[in-house]
Amino acid sequence: MSSPFDTSHIDDALAQVQSEMGVDVTYHTKGGATIDLTAVVGQTDDDDEGGDSFRGEGRFRDYIMMVEDLAIAGVPHEPGAGDHITEDGSAGVEFRVSKRPGEGCWRHTTPRRSELRVHTIEKAVSA
Repeated sequence: MSSPFDTSHIDDALAQVQSEMGVDVTYHTKGGATIDLTAVVGQTDDDDEGGDSFRGEGRFRDYIMMVEDLAIAGVPHEPGAGDHITEDGSAGVEFRVSKRPGEGCWRHTTPRRSELRVHTIEKAVSA
């Protein structure tokens, strides 16, 4: 019997959601490295309507991904300012990693710290 504090089922549930609802993205680090992975688009805390929010510069969007997927040569990458995400098939749009008030650029989504919620804001880019 599992412990009431066992949260391994959360990882399994996220993996299932990721396979069914995930989008293929490329994570670009400010140092120039790229990482191809699958992420789930999450609702932002700044969103009152249940979709993406618009606040001045662009729309906020969170991406939920596995820590192990956001790694360079096996070393986990910590999301930070200067990084950005592009969705496959969405030319001309990037989502720049950005801080949220009181939270920074990202946070863990579970006590196991195996998933990240990366905060971004949409920016149109010229060709």
